[in-house]
Amino acid sequence: MRSGWPERLALIAALFIAFLSPGLASAQEARCAQREPQEGVHSETAEEYIAQGRKQETPREARGYFDYALDRLKRGIAEEPDNPLHYYLAGQVSVELNDLIGADTLWDRAACLWTPYAEPIEGFRFIAWGNALRRAEELSSSGDTLGAMQAYRNAYAIFDREPHPIFQFAAHCVTQAQLVDSDSLQQAYLEEAIWGFREAAAATWRSNMVSEEERREFSGSATTNLAQILAYQDRLMEAAEVYEQYLTGYPDDAQARSSLASLLAMRISELQDSVQQAQDPADQEDLLARIDSLGERTLKQYTELLAMEGVDLEADEYHDMGIGLYQLEKWQDAALAFRKALEQQPYRPESLELLAHSLYAAERYDTLVTVAEQLADRYPHDIGSLALLANAYRETERPDEALEVFERREALPLGIAELDLQGGAAIGWVENLKLESGTPIEIEFTFYDDAGNVVGSGRLSIDAPAEGDRVPFRVLPEAPVAEASGFTYRVVQPT
Repeated sequence: MRSGWPERLALIAALFIAFLSPGLASAQEARCAQREPQEGVHSETAEEYIAQGRKQETPREARGYFDYALDRLKRGIAEEPDNPLHYYLAGQVSVELNDLIGADTLWDRAACLWTPYAEPIEGFRFIAWGNALRRAEELSSSGDTLGAMQAYRNAYAIFDREPHPIFQFAAHCVTQAQLVDSDSLQQAYLEEAIWGFREAAAATWRSNMVSEEERREFSGSATTNLAQILAYQDRLMEAAEVYEQYLTGYPDDAQARSSLASLLAMRISELQDSVQQAQDPADQEDLLARIDSLGERTLKQYTELLAMEGVDLEADEYHDMGIGLYQLEKWQDAALAFRKALEQQPYRPESLELLAHSLYAAERYDTLVTVAEQLADRYPHDIGSLALLANAYRETERPDEALEVFERREALPLGIAELDLQGGAAIGWVENLKLESGTPIEIEFTFYDDAGNVVGSGRLSIDAPAEGDRVPFRVLPEAPVAEASGFTYRVVQPT
């Protein structure tokens, strides 16, 4: 977003010229009783100081004149609070003193008291905005983050119809929050970031100086950043509302809809925990009603996501969607979501296992047979998967095969469960079912990429814990792997 800003400023300047039409002042309805500007001793003296200040060679020399000018204009405002000229000139002086927030307030008042001022003030605003934005970019490039933040804030204060400055201000606040040690200071920066991202999202809708593509980009980025900060602070419903508001403008944004559904599902989990802790039946009833309401909202988002064509969701998002639908007891929809995850990453162990559980809950036993056989082939020491396969055979009237799988399960010397891929590593638990403590265990893992190609291998060598105990494991490919999204394993020892 920051590239090409000299050219960007030129483009916005051209758009700005078109924006400053002769009808601007008349289009703004007077909010105050109108009074024609009138010169007086204070304004005349201030104008002399302003002219002298602009002739000075250094900012320090100029500042004294501008301070004098502002002091005289403040006297004029005190004596004639309805004379727009004092506010008009005071805004110009405030810009010279780099108080763009003050200039914004003063110019708002000037244009309110005398609407013909609106057009020249807009021109002054734009010039001040461009200077502040260039200054912010220079300070940011030189490493003066705090100075850049103030300059970005100033740029937005003086001209709030372009989202870039306030977005950058908010982004810098997030960076600062990560650098400080004090919890209170971190919270202060995060609150500023929340405000900034809210303003950035709002500015995109006010602006007529950004393209539709840029509007969507800024609005989407501001929404995502804002929601993530709110979620980090456990303000889940506020974060959800941010996405809901964004989706009113961009209902086809699958990423935002997926994030919204995840937030709602997280809130449901929190309320479910509260139900377990609640002692008062009335409180429990209230919590259950809220859970039902949130469940309906969550299901609506999942249903719309699954119905979308050509959406650009990742396997993780489909997997999380499947978990949410499973918790809502929408077994068939959950199975569909897990299948979509597996279409992108066919060797995801957790997605395949949860697909099997969804099919079992949905009583889709014919389909479950195929999935459970695949599970048993890839992860032959998973007791739960073998139980699913035995049940699938039994429900499809294949008792001999069910008995065979049951006997195979009972004969296992060790179990391997809770498989997942995290950080490119295969993780899970090894449980000693029948081995003598200290027996060598060796397991070979094969890693796969998104296309189902073998990309590496790794080995786990441990001694069996005490019978009935289990130990965690984490296995990385022996050679560096660019991409691994799943794995299978083979127990080499004991045979």
